[in-house]
Amino acid sequence: MAAAALVAPVTYIALIEEFPAHARTPAYLSRRALPSSSGNGYFSDDYTALVDDTGAATFHDVPPGSYNFSIVLNGERWYWDG
Repeated sequence: MAAAALVAPVTYIALIEEFPAHARTPAYLSRRALPSSSGNGYFSDDYTALVDDTGAATFHDVPPGSYNFSIVLNGERWYWDG
C-alpha cells in the first residue's frame, strides 16, 4: 500500500508571491524543458492550469516526478526549475 501511495497522482499547487492580478494567466508543469536565453526555448507543457487572482495555479492528477514550472505572461515565458 505504501508503494502505491508513493506513485499516486497528486494535486500540485504553485503559488507565486506578489503576483500581479492577471486572471487566467496560463501556467505549465513540464517534464522536459530546455530554456533558452535568446527566446522561449522548449517546454513539454505536460500539465496546464490557470493562475488565479491570488497567484495560485492548481494542477490536478500529477504523477510524482521532477518538473519545471512556467507561466506565459504578456507573450513571454517565465520559468522556475524544480
